[in-house]
Amino acid sequence: MNSTLRFFIPVLIPLLVSTLHITVYMGSLLITAYWVGYTIFQIPAGIISDRVGVSKVAKISFILMAFSFSLFHFPGYEATNRRCDKPPGCRNPCI
Repeated sequence: MNSTLRFFIPVLIPLLVSTLHITVYMGSLLITAYWVGYTIFQIPAGIISDRVGVSKVAKISFILMAFSFSLFHFPGYEATNRRCDKPPGCRNPCI
């Protein structure tokens, strides 16, 4: 799944820019941070899956990923539904 999913990450830049009200430069830095983290954890994940087993590591990582996504969902819902009194066309996020 990951080998297919990673090709769709750059397509998310326009969505990130419009949703988070950031510049294209900042959106591209987010994508770069994702790839740096992805690259750094390849070797430790390979070592762990060699010792424990690919199936167990895949199951545990999926559970951790689902749990972390659920943690980020709830505070984000509250933060994105706040009313913003800034003028139309303002690119700065409401704080």
